[in-house]
Amino acid sequence: MKSFFYQIKLGAMIVCVLLGLSNSSFAAETISVIKQAQVLTNANKIEKAYELLNPIEEEMAGDAEFDYLYGLLLQKKNQHTYAVIVLERALLMRPEHVPTQTALAKSYIALKEFARAEKLQGQLQQEQETSAVKEIEQLEVRKKDDEETLYTFNGFIRSTGGYDDNLSNGPDKSFITIPIAEQLGAIYVGRGLEKDQDFFFGVSGSLGLKTQFANNFGINAGIWGSKRFNRKRPDEEIAAMSSWLGGSYQYGKNSFNVDFKYQSIWINNLHYQDQYALLGQWYRPILDSNAIALHFNVRTTRHPSSEALDSDAYTVGAIFYQQLNWLWRPMVSVNVYGGEDKLQDSDNAYLGYENIGARFATKVYFNQNNTLLISGSFENRHYKEGNSFFLTTRHDHNYSITGKYGYFFFDKQLELSAQGTWILNRSNISLYDYQRNIASINIQWNF
Repeated sequence: MKSFFYQIKLGAMIVCVLLGLSNSSFAAETISVIKQAQVLTNANKIEKAYELLNPIEEEMAGDAEFDYLYGLLLQKKNQHTYAVIVLERALLMRPEHVPTQTALAKSYIALKEFARAEKLQGQLQQEQETSAVKEIEQLEVRKKDDEETLYTFNGFIRSTGGYDDNLSNGPDKSFITIPIAEQLGAIYVGRGLEKDQDFFFGVSGSLGLKTQFANNFGINAGIWGSKRFNRKRPDEEIAAMSSWLGGSYQYGKNSFNVDFKYQSIWINNLHYQDQYALLGQWYRPILDSNAIALHFNVRTTRHPSSEALDSDAYTVGAIFYQQLNWLWRPMVSVNVYGGEDKLQDSDNAYLGYENIGARFATKVYFNQNNTLLISGSFENRHYKEGNSFFLTTRHDHNYSITGKYGYFFFDKQLELSAQGTWILNRSNISLYDYQRNIASINIQWNF
């Protein structure tokens, strides 16, 4: 009998030890995640820090350090209602923690809860000495965290199925009018130029690496590839592959990014085009709810089998971001840009153009798992020289609108989305008039 009770006691001790080891392992992992999120927050990488903490909220809710940092991230994302819930939870665990009180007061003010904010601010005035001590402690913690180098891998695999009603941007009509021969009336463009429609299936994937160093300098690199298969038109199947290497630097509120990118395109399994590009951006928040960015893009395009189409181009522009205090608090961006695309072969100079344009986008988070992205663009293209065949200089207006609804599963690892795109091009040469509609369903696994 004693032996029986001894075995039960021994078994219980083993279970307790295993549970203790398991909890210790989980605690070590979460401490590491919180430290990584702190480093990212200090580097103003808010979205990345949020993505680290969001999946473990259920397990870590009630931990004062976690709730304080997570509340700050929600606050920086202007999700003040939920930030108040999280920060109040943190304050229950550490009522004397001045940074938590300060952050909570800021969210109260954002939500126009002035009475509650005034009460907290009154407490803060009585705790100035404590606040100074705590700020020193926070600076020491940040100093230790900043000494670490952070490596982050990310990527996705996507499968797409859909319908395209104009695979090759063919003209709207089978009969067009050519300016040089208007007196002949409409001319049949032939099967080779007519717009064609088809169902398609595509696969794509990406893998990226980001490294953040202690001196606010970071390096990023990655590869991306895609392949599209058409049901009836294999001659219009497109494959693409790109890779990039770049760096970033954070100076106060200013973020600087420079990337070198290479991209190669195949059409119908034949090597069609190579692009080499240098991209740069300066980004700076203005107030809590808006920011501005300046960007440039210099690229060289080469065609292995058709050197006459080789070109050089540049684009410069500015982007303004604004968080709106509307329902679901959407983020809106407006991008204004201009540039030039110049053909190297003087005989094809008429294919080069100058362009100015504008893009807008807004993304709405209905809740943690439901998103809606709407974007649109307008571009005015004025071609450089007259076309000797048409005896006129081409001038195009291009419009597009895209909508994408996404739903996330498994802590945003899996996304199911529906997307639609409408494109309209209007030209003074009717051969280049076209409309295109694309609809697709996408399944994407993020890692």
